[in-house]
Amino acid sequence: MDNQRGDDQEFMRRQRSRAEQVYWLILAGYLLFILSASFYSANWLSPGAGESAGPVRPLWLKIDLSFRQLRDIATNVLLYMPLGALVAIVISFGPRLRLTHPAIFLGALLSIVIETVQAFVGRYSDPTDVVSNGIGHALGFLIMAIAILRFQLRPRSLLGLPERTAPVSFAQTLKGIRFVYVAVFVVVALVPLDFAIGVQDILSKLQGSGDGDPGLILDLLYHFRGGRFPIELILVTGLGFAPLALATSLIDRSEGRPGLARPVVHCALLALGTEGAQILIASGRSDILVIPLAAATALVIAALVNTLGARFSSLARTAPAQNLRLYLVLMMALYLGVIVTLAWSPFEFESPGGWKQKLLNDSNLVPFKLHFSARSLASALDIVRDVALYLPLGALLGQLLLSFDASPRWHVRAMAGAGFGLAVGLAVEASQTVVIGRYMDVTGALLAGAGCVTGCLVWMAISPRLETN
Repeated sequence: MDNQRGDDQEFMRRQRSRAEQVYWLILAGYLLFILSASFYSANWLSPGAGESAGPVRPLWLKIDLSFRQLRDIATNVLLYMPLGALVAIVISFGPRLRLTHPAIFLGALLSIVIETVQAFVGRYSDPTDVVSNGIGHALGFLIMAIAILRFQLRPRSLLGLPERTAPVSFAQTLKGIRFVYVAVFVVVALVPLDFAIGVQDILSKLQGSGDGDPGLILDLLYHFRGGRFPIELILVTGLGFAPLALATSLIDRSEGRPGLARPVVHCALLALGTEGAQILIASGRSDILVIPLAAATALVIAALVNTLGARFSSLARTAPAQNLRLYLVLMMALYLGVIVTLAWSPFEFESPGGWKQKLLNDSNLVPFKLHFSARSLASALDIVRDVALYLPLGALLGQLLLSFDASPRWHVRAMAGAGFGLAVGLAVEASQTVVIGRYMDVTGALLAGAGCVTGCLVWMAISPRLETN
């Protein structure tokens, strides 16, 4: 008995050490990404470079809260949230993770160093960035710390590393993942944080701007008038609320209470809350159609989980491997169709000569060049959306890999997910050269790889536990 206990402890020690090394590597990579974004186009060779960037305002001066500055604040918040989450994960491997851990201020300290150096290398040093970066880091840290402390989310389980002692239930793990997703969803929905609570401001959103839809749409049939069909709105809404619906449905099933009500209510409430909150955001758009679309998405996914979940598990155990793999390949092909549909919208295509010219002369082959140059809210949201778009594809790939090997090593999963995502992302980006107003950007392929490998790792970690519930 003592020997078995010692073996279990040694096994868990090795697993924790392996997971900690992986997350340290991811943290180092993301720090490199932040430094690259912060010092892009910096002039390191000119001694007086800082003078050309304008005066450096001391940190104690009043922070600018204009609309343009609010968009910059939102960009920096989104940029530093993953850093805070990764710091919380790394600290969780020790015994001292808590919501008030001093590491919550690391984002602000890092930002002070970066802003100070930027003043001397031709980049504009802005005290607002210190505050927004610190807030983003703190938000990411708190979200992940709550998921770990309150919901017992174990980061090593996301890598698919097995546990022998005190295993956390499948439902508890999913609750932690669901909490993180909902928290990030709400933050993204509220940017750029330009709140306007005046009655006149709200009423003015009912009027169209002349070049787009109104800021507040209370007509359920608005998007269907004039023979239109809001395919992009339906797809984007479905993809946004599908993870919440799937997580809630799987939690209910694992706890022995499958049904349709809870996923539908959860998605409808989240849609109601975020769309209602955007009424108070000057640049936000509130659309009442999103609420029934979110509920319909939850209804479809919950029904699929309840009716096909047990059959899928049975198929995985008893049916010939070829049949299961064919099913998964068809599902991946279907989802690739969704990705291509979003990439080609609004389906206005270039002439043959036009797309060849764009492919040869207008393609961006420098990773994150356009995102670092713009440093805009739209660029930050594009990064979030592109990664999230490929999560389901990665999950399907993970299940396909499990059909060949029930317990592949985590680095095999990572390499397969990243390689497949990069290949698909490059193909989709290249195909966008045929669409008017769209161009090939290698950054999209890198984000596709990141989303695909994340979805692959997470699904391969939870799928075996799903089959046992």
